Parts: sequence; structure tokens; C-alpha cells
Amino acid sequence: TRMVWVFSASTLLAVTLAGSAAYLSGGWPTRFEPNPLAATAQPTSKREACHATGEDYLDPAQACRYYGPDVTWATLGDSHIAELSEALADRLQPLGQGVLHLSFSACPPAYSFETITAGCHNWLREAVETVVDDPGVENVIVGFRHVYYLYGNHAALYPRLPSGHPKRFMLRPGDISEDEAHAIYWQGYADIIDALLAAGKRVFVLKPVPEVPTDIRRAIHPYSVFQDRPLLDLERSLPVSYYEQRNAFILRKMSQLPFGNRLVLLDPTLVLCDDEFCRTVIDGETMYFDDDHLSVAGARRLVALLEPFL
Repeated sequence: TRMVWVFSASTLLAVTLAGSAAYLSGGWPTRFEPNPLAATAQPTSKREACHATGEDYLDPAQACRYYGPDVTWATLGDSHIAELSEALADRLQPLGQGVLHLSFSACPPAYSFETITAGCHNWLREAVETVVDDPGVENVIVGFRHVYYLYGNHAALYPRLPSGHPKRFMLRPGDISEDEAHAIYWQGYADIIDALLAAGKRVFVLKPVPEVPTDIRRAIHPYSVFQDRPLLDLERSLPVSYYEQRNAFILRKMSQLPFGNRLVLLDPTLVLCDDEFCRTVIDGETMYFDDDHLSVAGARRLVALLEPFL
């Protein structure tokens, strides 16, 4: 036993010394050096203070308003709207304008139906009412990760398309068909838009954000020196064809909305994708901080599309 222990300890010491020598000479462990992309794969700093969740949620009437004194914009939706809130506020600050930040974790557009996410339905009703009753808010960006509620997450199945009965997001769905569940979901979303338009707001409909096949944090932080190929092609990360198939239902319904001066489509694919692929890294910045949420850097790209309206 003593000989085995001595042999094991000697082997470990030899490997450690070899590794140290390789590191000092610029060998394989340098793959563990900090990746400069990591600094851009960041969520908003406002999540803890401004993002709502659970039954004991942040009252929409007390929601964060930042940075300018004149709050003329609001963001409304699930967690996928949070980074856009900060990026938009950063852009509006020099103009003396601010943003009302209204986001709730894992909350589908359950304005006119009950959902399995505790607190979501009541919060959403109150959040819409808060925007409607605020005469200073003139513009509202509405955004949800629709396919997550309709079909579930994508990462474990990619490149196969997740599928599931869309009633999974409902609290008491009963015995309804897939088409009926789709209709209920869309009606909840449409009711939000109708309520905001009826109050005289200009509404920006956020088209689905492309989802990344692999968490960007894994892709830019290789966890094994034995990894012989990248986890994610940062330039050709997601085929546009997959995006269109996964989001087919919601894209078709959105295409039927009466877009115009008061109802505007905000399309992230215009800044993230070409005709064939969507990217996760652009100009040295990561557009995501996981596999489906935009980073603040990615959200800034999206805000650039709003320049004609600022």
C-alpha cells in the first residue's frame, strides 16, 4: 500500500511539474487564460433591483425608472426584455429621457389567462395598467420568449426542434386541442398590444430573439484542455432556417399584425443574422450571456434599430 501511495504521489508531482513547465513555456494550459469575450457576456446590472419574480413580486407601480427624469419609454415582458431596458436607458440618458423597466421571470403573455408561473398573471395585468395610466410613457417595447412557453427549451435537443403541447404554460388548461391552446396564448399577447394601443402608446413588437445552440459561457470558456473542436461556431452559430421553423407559429401571427406608425416591428435578426446564419460574436463582443438572453452588448445592437424613433 505504501509503495502504491508513493508511486501515485510521484506521478502526480511529475504531472504537476510538467504542466507548470508547459504553462511557463506557453504550452497547453494557456487555454485557461481569460477570454476577452467574457467581459462582454454580461447581463444587465439592474436584474437584482428591477426584475420581478414570484408571488411576492416587485409592484409595477414601484418599478425602476432610469436614468433621465423624463420617462418616455417602457419595456414590458419576461426576462428577455431586461437587458434591452438598460441598453435603451443608456442611449436615452444624454437626451434627458428615461425608461420604465417592467420584466418578470418566466412570465408568458398571460394577460387574459392564468399561467403556471406564480404571480405572472396578476403582475402582468398591473404592469399594463401602470403603463396605460402613465401619460409620460409614449413608447412601449413588448417582448417575450414565446417558443419557450409553447414548446420548451431548445438546447438539449438542438438541432432537433423541440415540440410539446402548448397548453404547458397554462395553469388549468383542461382538455383542449393544440390549436385552441395556441389561440389562447396569442390572444393573451394580442390583448396586451390592444390595451397599449388603445391608451395612445406607440408599441414596438419585439420579434423573437434567435436562440444559441450552446451556452455562450461554455463556448468562450473551454472547460477541458482535451477539447479538440469548438463548442460553437461564433460566426455561423444558428441557421436562419432553424430559427424560422422553431418560431413558425409566432412569426406567422406577428406577420398579420397591422404594423404602421403606432405599431412597429423590432427585428433582432436584422443586426444578428445574415440570410443564412445568426452570429453570437460581432465586432469582438458576445451578443448573449447564455444560450437565449441577449447580453447588454447584444441589446445595444438592438437599440440601434430604434434610432429613427428617439
